Amino acid sequence: PTRFVGRVRLCIRDSLYRESLRVKEAGGDSGEVAVTQSSLAALLSTRGQYDEAERLYRAGLVTVQKIRDLQGVAVFQLGLAALALRRGPASGGAAAA
Repeated sequence: PTRFVGRVRLCIRDSLYRESLRVKEAGGDSGEVAVTQSSLAALLSTRGQYDEAERLYRAGLVTVQKIRDLQGVAVFQLGLAALALRRGPASGGAAAA
């Protein structure tokens, strides 16, 4: 696909994840909210939207800690670590868990 098509696909995914997050938050299923937060954070990270990605990773981490989902904790910590690597040394390690 062309770069344009790739960008359009990313925008569509972003929009769908955000809508899914709104629906899941309204439904009150913390586990499902966390899964969607992780997916959206990963997408935002690839797009260079590091601050919003970090906010979602940190919110999701709090959620999975509350529901005692150890696998989820590992996933969010890994997401934060990957985000710190994407940001590089200039970030001062702000995304470290």
